[in-house]
Amino acid sequence: MAGYVHGITREDVFEAASIIYAGGKNPTQASVRSRLGKGSFSTISKYLSEWRQQQTDAEAIISEEEEMPDEVRSLLKRTYAAIWVQVETAVIRGQVELLEEENERLKIKVADYEAVKAELAGVRFGYQELLAKVEQLTRENERLSKFSSEVDQLEVLTQERDRLALEVQKLKDKAPAVNKPRTSKRRKVAAE
Repeated sequence: MAGYVHGITREDVFEAASIIYAGGKNPTQASVRSRLGKGSFSTISKYLSEWRQQQTDAEAIISEEEEMPDEVRSLLKRTYAAIWVQVETAVIRGQVELLEEENERLKIKVADYEAVKAELAGVRFGYQELLAKVEQLTRENERLSKFSSEVDQLEVLTQERDRLALEVQKLKDKAPAVNKPRTSKRRKVAAE
């Protein structure tokens, strides 16, 4: 915010000085600080100097007019100071209204941001769930891959078993023929 330094603004100092001046007193750093209840003397001094320069400019305008009695001049200065307070107050009110409008726009943006943030949190949670599922499926796929490999080995072993069973059967089929003649020879030898 323009003119904002150490908790007081230029407008704060101008308003306080104008009110003090309109009351018939010369505004000082101490009286302005007392009226505001806050602010550093250096900040008050800076803005009070600007206020005095404006007062000098106003007095120059009044001096250029025809010569007038001191009471009228004093009343005119006080009136000018009071008008200045009203002008500054109107300006400040206008600035406050603008700031309030901006504040409302910012509140809407913050609400939008919060909604997006919440949605992002949901998306992040969903992403983490999907990532966990992918990891689970990867492990399952690895397990199935091992199982598939074991099935392949089992199939090879089954084929080998079947081949060996066939071979054994062939040998058994040949064996009685081979054993029978021997048996008859053994019987002949035993009979003799």
